[in-house]
Amino acid sequence: PLTRSLLTHITAATPLLSSRPLSAQCEDERMSGMGYVSVIQEALAANTKRQLLEVIDTLEGANKCLVIDPTLSGPLGLVIDLSILKDHGVEKTCHLRYEPLDVPNRRIIYLARANVSNMKMIAEQIRQQMTQAHKRNEYFICMVPHRTAMCERILEEEGVYDDMNVGDLDLGFIPVQRDVVSMEVPGAFHEYKCEQDKSVLYMVAKGLMEMQIYGGIIPEIKGKGTAAKNVADMMVKLRKELGEDGEDNTKESEISELILIDREVDLVTPMLTQLTYSGLIDDIFSIKNGFVNLPGRMAPKQEGRMQMDTPAFVKVPLNDKDMLFAQLRDESVYKLEHPLAHREKLLSATAFSDPNDMFQAQVKSPEMEDLLKMDINEEKKRLQLHTAISVELKKLLVDTTFSRRLEVERAILRGSLSGESAMECIDEMLFRKLPFSKVMRMICLVSLLYGGIRKQDHYKNELLQVYGYEYMFAISSLERAGLFRKAGGGVAATLSGMASSMATATHIDKALDKVHITNTSGKSHASQDWELVRKRLNVTIETEKTRDAEEDRPKDLSFAYFGYAPITLRIIEQALFPPAGGWASMADPLKPLPGPLVSLSQRPDTSKDDKTKKRLVLIVFIGGVTRSELAALRFLKEQTNKYKGEGEGGLEVVVGTTKVLNGDDLVQSLSERPKNRIREGGKEQGR
Repeated sequence: PLTRSLLTHITAATPLLSSRPLSAQCEDERMSGMGYVSVIQEALAANTKRQLLEVIDTLEGANKCLVIDPTLSGPLGLVIDLSILKDHGVEKTCHLRYEPLDVPNRRIIYLARANVSNMKMIAEQIRQQMTQAHKRNEYFICMVPHRTAMCERILEEEGVYDDMNVGDLDLGFIPVQRDVVSMEVPGAFHEYKCEQDKSVLYMVAKGLMEMQIYGGIIPEIKGKGTAAKNVADMMVKLRKELGEDGEDNTKESEISELILIDREVDLVTPMLTQLTYSGLIDDIFSIKNGFVNLPGRMAPKQEGRMQMDTPAFVKVPLNDKDMLFAQLRDESVYKLEHPLAHREKLLSATAFSDPNDMFQAQVKSPEMEDLLKMDINEEKKRLQLHTAISVELKKLLVDTTFSRRLEVERAILRGSLSGESAMECIDEMLFRKLPFSKVMRMICLVSLLYGGIRKQDHYKNELLQVYGYEYMFAISSLERAGLFRKAGGGVAATLSGMASSMATATHIDKALDKVHITNTSGKSHASQDWELVRKRLNVTIETEKTRDAEEDRPKDLSFAYFGYAPITLRIIEQALFPPAGGWASMADPLKPLPGPLVSLSQRPDTSKDDKTKKRLVLIVFIGGVTRSELAALRFLKEQTNKYKGEGEGGLEVVVGTTKVLNGDDLVQSLSERPKNRIREGGKEQGR
């Protein structure tokens, strides 16, 4: 039934694309390398929009109210405008909350994620409305991504199932950046890792199959991790079940290869502080669906508004429509002054009206010509905004507490800090009562790289005493994910397959007692495992060299985390440019990392011999990807194209993910709380 549903879904979506082949559609844009990507992104967005409008039209007529799960309003806003909903009879939209729904509309459509708490909220609202005898409403519940027997049973138990129609909506991949598509599933890692629920993996496989229907079968699939293997196997199974009706084997795929990365392979990177412009903004203020809430003092001053009228927080867009942000987002936070000064110089030049002016002639460039096509006043406001943000980030970088946190992270990565000293830093964070997610990120980092926490029970009690017993579920969930373990197990110990031995666990406990701030001779097996991974993949670089470099652009992927190259990026490097033995020969070097190596050929790649054609690679992060990892990936692409041979097409990358996230998001998604809570309490304060 799932396969037939997929085939129906794809068949309905196919007319969204021109009858002209994709390769022909983007031929005129091939030199830019993004022609195919933009066509696919438009098709994905149009498909999601079409499905949503079909849901709206399920209830015929006007006078409709659309009640949206707050976690869905952001993703939907990326693909559809409110004005289009009005054309389909939607007169009011509101968020689903724990409160009565007091609206005059007769036709009510609920769009919500399929979980127990949402179903109970909906049932309570419907019951409350049904008590009003003068009202006779029509109800339609659309579950995202699919309807479940559990949710339907809840509606039956609440006594409202017979008074409504039920459907579902799979949003699939949604374009969130120029080269990024996301499924916008915040709890994906928690679902497949802690709950052993593989439905999100099926969603990924289904979305990738949809891309293959659009643009041809991807010749090669590479990957690392258990989730990556599961998705690859599901894709193969779906292909077999769809058969000839679901694909065109004669169509040459624009995508040369697919690389699948399981987040479990690298849980270290999300726990670190991001040091790119967009990454640090996300860590501090949290970017959600292209918007961020900033302190009012940082927003551009509006004419006519007095100082006392400045709001506490202002919601501002940070997305690809802001060309300055698109330029700055991947920059190191230590090197923002030059691009900002350059932008200011260009904007100053626009004030000169004399075309013969020497200063204007000096700065005349394609970039200047593009700028003149924009609203100059708006661009000046954006420059003010990003200048204010950069000043705020600069203050943060010299803050004593923040600087110490960075130094501790680097010392842990290099192995120059003992486990006891690392835990002393965590004690200090607990004493300061820093946000739970910040403290847990440091605890998880120590647990991952030192083979667990020696006094785990003690720190459990400390966390509950400081933050409250409602965090008991969060701690339990982090334990199940392998992020908060007692010494003797841990992810690092598991890497080399020794964690299952009781004797090894005892040896690790003894070895931990011998670790000192600069002494590496007495390291535990767990630390030695991390040393093995660190040296094999060259993930740590001398930070002094990185910081003192005079070049405007860095020379290594480690710029994104100031001396640390994400493990995921080193794996991707090997997948893109495998050794002489091929990608399969990397099974042994990558064996210390969890999960199997994926190497699968779906069909011969006939485009390999054509060096003039751009090599387009789809990289999918299952479980989430950070903004600094995206920055490092774009840097890898730029460096590859910078040193390509004459006449070669170069490399283009498009990223798919279940969610663009930061370390706080990952910790919070793992912080399981009771689904029948009375009110929402998951949002962290003091980010």
